Formats: sequence, structure tokens, C-alpha cells
Amino acid sequence: MNSNILYKATFACLLSFFLAFHPTFGQVSYGHPINNYIHFANESTHGMLIAHRILEGFNQEVNAYVDLQSNQLNFYGNKDLPKNLFEDPEKWFYNISPNKLYTKAKTTPWNADAKPELDRIADEMHQICSNVNQMRFRMEDFINNNDLKQVGNQIEIFRQLNRCASLYDRYFEANDQLHAQVNKFLDKENNVTVQKNNFRAIQQTIKSLLEIIRYGFYDELETKMQTLKNENAILQAQSARDNRLKDAQLAVNEALEMVEAFSNNKAIPERYTVYGDAYYYYNVQLISTLNRYGKGFVSNANQLLAAQDGSQVLLLEEPHYFKVVLPAKKAPLEQSETIIKTLPSKLKERTVVVSKQSIEHVDKKILLEIFDHRQEDGDIISLNFNGHWILKEKKLSKLPLKLIVEVNDSGENYLLLHAENLGDIPPNTIAIRYYINGQRKLVVLNSDMDHSEMIRFDKIEIEE
Repeated sequence: MNSNILYKATFACLLSFFLAFHPTFGQVSYGHPINNYIHFANESTHGMLIAHRILEGFNQEVNAYVDLQSNQLNFYGNKDLPKNLFEDPEKWFYNISPNKLYTKAKTTPWNADAKPELDRIADEMHQICSNVNQMRFRMEDFINNNDLKQVGNQIEIFRQLNRCASLYDRYFEANDQLHAQVNKFLDKENNVTVQKNNFRAIQQTIKSLLEIIRYGFYDELETKMQTLKNENAILQAQSARDNRLKDAQLAVNEALEMVEAFSNNKAIPERYTVYGDAYYYYNVQLISTLNRYGKGFVSNANQLLAAQDGSQVLLLEEPHYFKVVLPAKKAPLEQSETIIKTLPSKLKERTVVVSKQSIEHVDKKILLEIFDHRQEDGDIISLNFNGHWILKEKKLSKLPLKLIVEVNDSGENYLLLHAENLGDIPPNTIAIRYYINGQRKLVVLNSDMDHSEMIRFDKIEIEE
């Protein structure tokens, strides 16, 4: 069979799979103003998934030039898709495109303190989606116009893939911030139904299970599984009285099966072995029970809630994460950052104080959770990682801000706290929580208007 025909046939099947489960999804009424942001985010997450599959294909293609072997995960490419995945004028994927939903969310009048922050988050998500859409064509053009047998060209593709991984990390963080704003708003509401509370609890628990799998917090897995079983029992009792809940309840059943399979180290398809169990169970199995292109717990719950009461605040889906897989034969990737041999003693006219503590790590990528562990007193901070400002003028709260940093293999690696103010209770203080080998760690940094505290990163070996 001609390969182009095969691509189009497979892609047609994929489209049918996406749309078959919830053909009336876009026809649901989203009455409450905050639902415009939720609908925008959920449809953007769908578009990011489609781009995700294209990027995996580019990764496999360059790996094949290095290893002369690769596992093809997808049979479609840019030529089979709309020019802009988030505009989609032919309505291949959405009844209302993410770009139109973005405009609707921004322009709908709403007298609420939350709107400026919701607009900021929507702006960031919209920009990330635009960047990802551009990257898929930029990478395709580079692959088509350059010889991938040349090491320098392989390095450039991996550099672009790593940029895409960073964009997906940023999108994940923005979606988390939207979660926080929605939850903050819901906590002030008094008209939320009991059923809504159960839906919300299940969504939050599956979200927690996804993060446990992604970040390796395995000591928390059993507890969260039991929580989901308890919540599922309530939903099962409700579905016995209301058939409309059956699909949502089946989605939770499947989520439990997926987590059990992961916990029991059930074998994964061979084509995903290079990505690892966590990637497969997060991006293929468990997340499909939550999002609308699979069993779709969230979309089932949203349709039920909207049918019950147009003022109900709806649920958010969860984004995929993108992981760059290097070929088995190690490619000579360049270091994009300057190797730091000497720690700075001064930054922005402030003396740098090196902490006696350090952030221990095993892997290159490290998840840091930044928050105000004391009384929230209006601390505003900036963070400098290895000479780059990764956070600028951010007001801290009890809710952790999640950042993913990637350390250099050699030289020094550091994180510096720069105080933008002293808050109500000087000095400016942050807590940094991170995880190593499943164990939670916590360090604290203090800075004022004259001194900035810095913490080093130390790589350690974990004994088997």
C-alpha cells in the first residue's frame, strides 16, 4: 500500500476515535464566565496532544539516523493536519477552536477579582500553543532540507526537541495555575452540588495519580489509589440510581485498572519501551481515562453538570508531557548552557550568600516546588538558575509553584533567590520542596535587599 494512503487512512481512523466518544461535546452550554477559560484550556490541551504526536515522530526520525532503527508511533504528519492546530477553520477537531475560545474568554465581561490572573494564564497558554504549532513546521522544514546523517544537524534537531519539551513543561505549569484559580474560586462558592464535589474530588485524585507516576512519588501511590476506590464507591452508588453516570463511573474503573497495572509493573508495548513505563502509563493509559478522547471522565462529568445547572463551574482536563528520547547510540549533544566553574559573589549589586544546604539530585531534570511555608505576607521574588532568570517578580503563596530545571552535567549548578520586596515580615523567605528516589526533601532560602541567598545542586549516586 502507498505510504501516503496509509497515513491518511490511519489518520482518518484516529479522527474517528477522537470524535466518536463525545460528538456533542462542543454543543454544551458553558454559562459561567470562568467556564470560558476552562473550555479554552481543555480544547488547547487537545491540540497540544495532536502536536505531541507529530513531535514524537520527529524524535523517532532523527533517532533512526543515529541508530539505524526506530519505533514508529504514528502514521500521520503535518501534511495531514490543519496549518494551525488551534484555529482549525474546517472544524476537524473542534466545534469552536481554542483560538476563538481564547478570544471569548478574554472579551467576556466579568466583575471578578480573578479575571486579571485568569487572563494572564490564558495569554501564556495561547502563546505556548502558538509556539508549539510553529515549531512543528520549523522542525519539519529543517529535516526536509538538511542531511540528518550529519552530526551537527542531529544536534540541532535534538536542540529543537528539547525546546519543545520545555514548552510542554510550561504549558503543564500554566494549566496547574488555572487549576489553582478555579479551585480558589470554587472554595468561595456556596451553591456547589454534592455530585459536583464528588466529580471534583475524583478529578483531583486522578490528577494526583498522574503526577505520582510522572515524578516518581511512589510512596504516595497506594494511599491515592485507596482514595480513588473510596470515591468510586460513592459514584457507583450514584450511578445505580442515575444511568447518565455510567460512562463517568466506567472511566474511573478503567483509571483504577491502569494504576494497578502500573503498580504491578505490567509489561508495556515494545514500541514504548524507549520511553519507559511512567511515560506510557501517563501519556497513553491513565490520562485517557480523564480526557475526552478516551473514556473521558472530565467531559462526561462536564456534560452532566452543564445539563443539571448552567451556572456550575466545570472540570479541567490534564495535559500530556513531552519527553525527548535519545538514541541508543549516544549522540554528541552540545551543552546549550555555559559551564559554570565559579559561583558568582555578587548579582544586581547584592552580595551573594551560599547556603550550607544543597539540592541533591540523580537525574538532570528536577522538579522544584516553590512556596511560602510561613504566613503569606506578600513576598515577591525572582529566581536565577545558572545565570538565567527563570522566574521574575512572582508573588508567593502557600500553593506550590512548580518549576522544572535541567542541570549541567559538569561544573556548578545553582539557584539564587532575589528579593523584590520584604513582604510584611522580613526577610523574604521561600521553601523549596523536591523529591529524590521517592523521598520528599525541603530546603529554605532567605534574602533581603542587600543579600541574595544561593543554593548549589549536588549530584548523588543511589545505591541499588
